[in-house]
Amino acid sequence: MVSPVQPPALPAIVDAAHAAKIPVIIVMSGEGDYDAFVLSANYDGGKLAAQYMVEKLKGKSGTKEVLVITLHPGSAVGEVRAAGFVDEMKKYSDFKIVAELNGNDTVEGGLTVTNDTLAANPNLAGIYACNDPEAIGAAQALKTAGKNGVKDVLLVASTEIHRPWN
Repeated sequence: MVSPVQPPALPAIVDAAHAAKIPVIIVMSGEGDYDAFVLSANYDGGKLAAQYMVEKLKGKSGTKEVLVITLHPGSAVGEVRAAGFVDEMKKYSDFKIVAELNGNDTVEGGLTVTNDTLAANPNLAGIYACNDPEAIGAAQALKTAGKNGVKDVLLVASTEIHRPWN
């Protein structure tokens, strides 16, 4: 099973595995003549993250301001995750997405967009990050701002598998 960071490099690896009679299963993204492909329900994952945020923040009065940290432009996985979250949030009039910013899939990106959004929106109630590294950056920004990522600003993220399977 392979979840490639650089999908264009995958065909040579798949060819070598097949030459050794090893079947190849791709997880999330990939190219080449693989044997099977596994993709999570990213749109539904975004919706579930929004529903979770709504449930956890329902007792907070007033309009709840939310930041969406997206993946790099053109990321099929990220665009679908963000769309699921945004579409679900549109159902709730007491939630307002104040920014959808590209975190560039990185800790640094999540940190930067969270810092910028907190400066412009000091009453931020929630953050949705489309991957783990961006969420880590957002958590660092919240900590630096003296805010708790659960009690002060609810931080929710979609996760991916970035480790070998046993």
